[in-house]
Amino acid sequence: MSQYYWPAILLFATIALAALELVIPSGGVLGIMASLTYVASIVAAYTSWGFQFGTIYLVCTMVVAVVCGNAFVRYWPKTAIGRRIFGTPPSEEEVIPERRRELHALVGARGKTISAMLPSGAIRIDGRVLDAVSDGMVIEKDTPIEIVRVKANHLVVKPVDPTNGPQTAEEVETALQQPIDPAIEDPFRD
Repeated sequence: MSQYYWPAILLFATIALAALELVIPSGGVLGIMASLTYVASIVAAYTSWGFQFGTIYLVCTMVVAVVCGNAFVRYWPKTAIGRRIFGTPPSEEEVIPERRRELHALVGARGKTISAMLPSGAIRIDGRVLDAVSDGMVIEKDTPIEIVRVKANHLVVKPVDPTNGPQTAEEVETALQQPIDPAIEDPFRD
């Protein structure tokens, strides 16, 4: 056999050892052997084909290795053996705890504080007493509030004026379209 075939033979041996590493639990031994055969393939290319073709071989095999590695990482978990090894990812409903889903369902609900919020306290919504945190301000007892978001496992509330402020999304939209009159006299106006 001619010395010109050795780089290709060693490259195929590298690919075979790398493929075996994926299906045989060898503790990395097959991966190390694949790396060594790849280095031997590069050395054989330089000694058999000369510096110019050896460098071309090195660059081409590195580019192909990066492209194949990227494709492998992207598509292998979707194959039958990849699904058996990695399993199927859990759905969002399996990951998010029931308590957190219940809290997210309360966003937008209105109620009343039953203790002073300094910044945490108790609120009552639909007859339920819940712990909550104010949105960065002190809220007095018996103040109407609205749940604005869930942060970690805490309800974040802000005070609302039930008689003055808009109550529905349509009223909010209408209020946003109204021109704003200055509430305070401009002190720099002559």
